[in-house]
Amino acid sequence: MGKDPVTGVLEPLDFNHLVSSMPEFKLIQAEIDVRKFDPPIDSSDMDPMRWAEIVSMIANNYNDYDGFVILHGTDTIGQLSTGQRARVELAAGFAKRVPYYLMDEPFLGKDPFTRRDFIKLMSATLTGGETLLLSTHYIEDVEHFLDRALILHDGCIAEDLQLDTLEPGDSLLAHMASACHWDPKRYLAFEEE
Repeated sequence: MGKDPVTGVLEPLDFNHLVSSMPEFKLIQAEIDVRKFDPPIDSSDMDPMRWAEIVSMIANNYNDYDGFVILHGTDTIGQLSTGQRARVELAAGFAKRVPYYLMDEPFLGKDPFTRRDFIKLMSATLTGGETLLLSTHYIEDVEHFLDRALILHDGCIAEDLQLDTLEPGDSLLAHMASACHWDPKRYLAFEEE
């Protein structure tokens, strides 16, 4: 929904106009295509036939797009799924085109597929001249994406690692385990004290 600037009344938002009037959309290295129903479908009017219509539209166009965001009626970003919200937040965050990005646990609460899509979107959006400072516990998801890793333990830098120096078969996770003194047998044996 959008607000008519003259009357102040809420009315269906023209997403084509939104995409063309926001210069940030041009910064995202992706094509955005808008499909809409006429008349617009309000959330309160959704029924199985409307969902079938949306599913049919997706099925007919599935191979032509990398992803779909479905908004209907009075939807807001707060009503998007976790994956959809992550994509919108990422696009909004990278639209600024700044030299430094700080991301604190951006994958927290995201399913594995959303995390993978998130990294693909980051990879496609960044040009290579930016510095991305990323804190995460999802080491295996980002290892191939990083140039350098700082492993923190007890509030201190335990290891500063250039990932292109890793030997074949070595991993960031193995370095993290070693730097943090992780014992893989710790929970396998319960001893009496």
